[in-house]
Amino acid sequence: MKQLTSGVFIAQGPETNILVNVQGSGQFMEIISAIDLNAFYKSGTVKQLDKNSLELVDIMSFPERYNFEVPSLTDAVKGNGFATDLNNITELSQSEEELAKCMKKLKEFDSFYEKVMAETKMKIWLKNELGYSLSQGDFIINKLRKRAFLK
Repeated sequence: MKQLTSGVFIAQGPETNILVNVQGSGQFMEIISAIDLNAFYKSGTVKQLDKNSLELVDIMSFPERYNFEVPSLTDAVKGNGFATDLNNITELSQSEEELAKCMKKLKEFDSFYEKVMAETKMKIWLKNELGYSLSQGDFIINKLRKRAFLK
């Protein structure tokens, strides 16, 4: 594994494909975490491998048997993803027309999904269609739920 630097790679071997997170350099390089991509491909389950697993011991013992490919990722992987920050939200002002549009959409999601999934779908809709952040979406959903409760 001397040709590798620290980073994330797909170790493509004769029997398996493993997503590995490598740290260190030279003889001090080690795999700090790994996911079995074969299991994910076959069943959709995420199988995290132990450092002493057969797969990782094989990779460390015979790195020449593997091709190490950098996975194709966007810069989004460096960010917080869908993490939300509710700080600094006090009030958002939407027009009555926009609130009515949002209420209609939330009712639509509520009719198809349970509450948690409906609200998740709504936050994504608010983000993609109206440009709100996910934390603003939480705020808007709470505002809509309060309005519906008060009616």
